[in-house]
Amino acid sequence: LVDEQVFPAGYMGTEFRNYVKHVTNYIFQAARFRLKRRSGAFMLFGLDWMIDQGRNVHFLEANGNPTIQNYEGTNLGPRIWNTMASLVTLVQREPETLNKGGDMTVRQGFKYAGWELVFNEAEELISGKSYNACQLPQYEECKDPDRCPVW
Repeated sequence: LVDEQVFPAGYMGTEFRNYVKHVTNYIFQAARFRLKRRSGAFMLFGLDWMIDQGRNVHFLEANGNPTIQNYEGTNLGPRIWNTMASLVTLVQREPETLNKGGDMTVRQGFKYAGWELVFNEAEELISGKSYNACQLPQYEECKDPDRCPVW
């Protein structure tokens, strides 16, 4: 994007990623009570995005059975599947190994091998605060996790 479309360096890691995280949470919140819960199971969804030449990000669709393409020379497909499987296994079997130096929370900015936590139901239960899409500006500006609306 930087070379071909004159996007600023770091665009994907800053503007795009932050926006997509908020929209992903919003989409999840809209559907979460319709999802079937099963003990010991997880669901994987793929979200498709488009970026136009004006740097506007557009959500295209969600897929309940996503295909992850491996682009030659990138090892992207196997890396996505392997790190995701490792993360899910650790969350279920050894969560204490994941929170070195902090909590496994959105507020603490939990990350693992390129994955970032967008929503944690336990945080919502503990704080007693529910997600509110109308508070998006407060989520983005909040510096004190104890005073922030739930992520």
